[in-house]
Amino acid sequence: MERVTNYLLDLDSRISSRLYKSNKYPEVCIWIEWMVHGFPWFVCSSLFLIIAYGREWEESTQFGYLLLNFGLYFDLIIVALLKFLVQRERPVSAKGHILEHTVDFYSFPSGHTTRAVMLIVLLSQHSSITSMLFIPLPFIIGLSRVALGRHYITDVLAGLVIGYIEGLLMLRMTEGEKDIFRDTPVRFLGYANEVGEAFRSLVKPIVVKFSYVVAFGYVAADSIDKSAKESKKSFANDGEKTKRVAIVAGDTVLWQTLASVMIPGFTINRFCHFTNILLEKSTKLPPTSRKYTVTLLGLATIPFIVHPIDHFVETSMNNTVRKLYNDK
Repeated sequence: MERVTNYLLDLDSRISSRLYKSNKYPEVCIWIEWMVHGFPWFVCSSLFLIIAYGREWEESTQFGYLLLNFGLYFDLIIVALLKFLVQRERPVSAKGHILEHTVDFYSFPSGHTTRAVMLIVLLSQHSSITSMLFIPLPFIIGLSRVALGRHYITDVLAGLVIGYIEGLLMLRMTEGEKDIFRDTPVRFLGYANEVGEAFRSLVKPIVVKFSYVVAFGYVAADSIDKSAKESKKSFANDGEKTKRVAIVAGDTVLWQTLASVMIPGFTINRFCHFTNILLEKSTKLPPTSRKYTVTLLGLATIPFIVHPIDHFVETSMNNTVRKLYNDK
């Protein structure tokens, strides 16, 4: 089995290298690369989301931009985790082109390809005919990634499959009447920092800090969504409306900050810290193996703390701060 695996990897490397060496249009490939580069997509989708809510566009449009933004973040997190877990080195030809302090130093899977496929699957929800016209795009993008020496062919093939699965998961959020922030997988974006804490011993501090950016981004988005829905209700006067919108926004920020970020983040941080001390004193595991064990145990703990912490925060707020502003 090992011989077969090594043969396939070698074949993958040789074919990918041939595509790279025979590439006569690197400038065109770079333009294709930027078509689905994460930076412009994140910036533009965020701006349109802000405009959609600020200008009070139709709810379907607002929801569409929400779905797009969370799809992009979901893809980013999945690809980053897989790259870190697999840690496949990029082709030699990619050296010097990649920022080595990011997870993009690794090759598997191709993030450009996963993003392209996911976007087309999301587009199919809006216009199936238009999405069919773009079906060749992920294959062209994947081929350009190999031709630029950024990836191996298997990175791209995996990206095609992973991106399709991501798109299907995002589309499930559109089924029925659901609160996208509470009743769909988007809820887990609030726990991005817990994943970051679980990986703290294995990654650089900037990765953990970024996980908190994602988590607080989720908190802000949920607050905007809840306050926007509250503002569309009927009120006796503008003063009452402003008051209620402010209360809903503040309540959401407080609840999510406590239930999704601070308390579970601290819990996983301390759990991993004391687990590491326990393993260090009671076992003879090598440092690297111990770190991976701590990370896996931390990740395994997250699902078990979600509902107890949610219930604790809900009960605590009902008996304290909510009495101050809901009784008035």
